[in-house]
Amino acid sequence: FALDDVLSLPSTAPELGKIMRYCLRPVIMEQKIVTDKLVIRGIANLHLLYLGTDDKLHTYQFELPFSQYVELHREYEGCPDARIRFAVTALELDSGEEESLNLKAGITAQYVIYDCVSVEVVEDMYCPKRHIEPDLTQQQIPSRLDAFNHSVQAECSWEDMLDVVDVTFGPEQPRIVREGDQVIAELSGIFQALGYDELGMLRSNSARWESEWPMDADQGKCMQNPRKSRRLYPVGTVCKCVRM
Repeated sequence: FALDDVLSLPSTAPELGKIMRYCLRPVIMEQKIVTDKLVIRGIANLHLLYLGTDDKLHTYQFELPFSQYVELHREYEGCPDARIRFAVTALELDSGEEESLNLKAGITAQYVIYDCVSVEVVEDMYCPKRHIEPDLTQQQIPSRLDAFNHSVQAECSWEDMLDVVDVTFGPEQPRIVREGDQVIAELSGIFQALGYDELGMLRSNSARWESEWPMDADQGKCMQNPRKSRRLYPVGTVCKCVRM
C-alpha cells in the first residue's frame, strides 16, 4: 500500500531550511483476522533531520496512522493469528508550498497466517473372528512453538558531544549459543551519533554495543542444534537522546 500526505512542522519547531535525512518505520498497533480479511492498523513514524534557517541541525518525528486490510484466499474460523513484517519499498520527501512537506511512501506487508487444522488419521483394522467397532477420538496437538516479543534496551554515551542532535542504531542478527540449561542470545549493534561539541563544531561518532539475553532451555530435551529451535529477528528500534 502507499502513503501520500502533506505534512507541516509545528510553530514551536525551528523553521525548515533544508532536508538532510529522513527514514520511515511502520509499527503495528492492532491486527486481527475477520473471516477472509486480515485487518492491520498501525503508525508510520517518519524521522526527519533538517537544517534550520538558524544554520543548525534539528530533528522532528511525525506519526502517520494507517489502516489496511488484505483479502485472504479462504475464510478462517476459531482463533487464527498472523505474523506480519513490514518493508519500506519507496520513500520520497520534498519541500512543498508554504513550508509544507510532501510525503510519498510505499510499504509492503509480508504475513504468515497460523491456524488450527483438523486432520483425520485412519488406521486399518482387521479381525476375521469378531466384529470391531472403531473408537474415534479428537486430540488437540500444538502445531508450532509459542512466539513472543521481548524488548531489549541498548545504551551508549559520548563525552565529546555537548549537544547530540540525531542518533541511529543498527541491530545485528543475534547469535544463539547453548550453555548448560540455558540458551544465550548474544546481541550486538552499532550506534551512530551526530551532534555539536563545546566549540559548536559539528561532530559524528559511532560506538559498538554488545549484550547477552539468557533464556531457559526446554527441560529434559536435548538441543543438539539450538539454531534450529530458536529464531530471533530484530524488528525495529526507537532511539532517544538524554543529556546527562
